[in-house]
Amino acid sequence: MPLYPVLDEGGGLVGGVPWSAVLAARSNGAKRVGEAMVPPRAVAHPDEILRGVADRMAALGLGVLPVVDRSEPRHLDGLVTQFDLLEARQKLLEEERRAEWVLTLRRVRARSTAVEPPV
Repeated sequence: MPLYPVLDEGGGLVGGVPWSAVLAARSNGAKRVGEAMVPPRAVAHPDEILRGVADRMAALGLGVLPVVDRSEPRHLDGLVTQFDLLEARQKLLEEERRAEWVLTLRRVRARSTAVEPPV
């Protein structure tokens, strides 16, 4: 579910507007942002490991989390989405495949360079 962050006059994070609220407002007439806004249920921090962020998103059923600074919890650094997590996972899988290919290639080379005694 997309989430549009809502910032106060000073640029501090105060909540978010879910895409579902935007769609509902389109069909039911204009609403104010404050009426559609929800407080952040959870946040992520820039120094967190993605696995922890992914676990939190899955446990709460969220598709996006605001990323905020630990020292300034209302300072929005960005958003992390389920698509960002999938992209990171894909990169990890590609790195693992390359590492397996290199190991396999080294094994094949080691076998082909070994001298077998004559029979």
